[in-house]
Amino acid sequence: MAVLIALVVLLVGAVAFLLGQRSSPDSEPEPAPTDSAIISSRDPYAVETPEAEATPPPALAVRIGRDGPHASACERIGRVANLPRGADDFLAVREAPSADATMIDELGDDAPFYLCDRQGGWFGIVYLSDGTLPADDRCGLENSVGSPRAYSGDCLTGWVASRYVDASGAQDSDEPYVEEDDTAQNRTVQVSAIGPTQVVASTRMSLKAETDYGKPVGQRPDGNRVSCRETGTGDAAWTCTATYTITNQPR
Repeated sequence: MAVLIALVVLLVGAVAFLLGQRSSPDSEPEPAPTDSAIISSRDPYAVETPEAEATPPPALAVRIGRDGPHASACERIGRVANLPRGADDFLAVREAPSADATMIDELGDDAPFYLCDRQGGWFGIVYLSDGTLPADDRCGLENSVGSPRAYSGDCLTGWVASRYVDASGAQDSDEPYVEEDDTAQNRTVQVSAIGPTQVVASTRMSLKAETDYGKPVGQRPDGNRVSCRETGTGDAAWTCTATYTITNQPR
């Protein structure tokens, strides 16, 4: 009987020991890592990925000649105005018509420039680095260029926000602005010329129109048709006539 009791005590002790081993925290398996685990930003060993910087838009050329083939390349003048003062008391000149575009220059209050192009709320300008306008045609904008094209002269170009531009046309605070009379710029003239052939007479007529009125004249209202007729012999065999509209300032 004593031996039997001893065996029962040993079995109970062995079972209790085994149960204790299974409940021990040291024997619990570690949870397997998952792909959805998130590293805390306060983890000193966490590696932060820097955000990608926004790529500025590419530079956009300023065009001239947008007023048509019979007007100057760019004659409208604006100036810096409505600046917010403080640390930002300047107008940023950028490579493209966008606030994200690279800034290439700064213009002070009342600095003048030529207004040659426009894209939405931005003006494409031609200007000088000293904040003035030339007294002569140094920027090459007085004559017509025929059709819109990128400016390639000696002056600087860039884009400025239109809300900081006074586009009334005043050159600067020292020179008064005289409003142009558009009606005085438009008048019609009839030009005739003779020649031994119809082609020669027509060519002489075009040259005469340019010579008599100082600058090239505008498009003829008849759709560029020339009226030519035979009127004699020799150098006066043909006479060509056309009516032109003068779009330049009258002399």
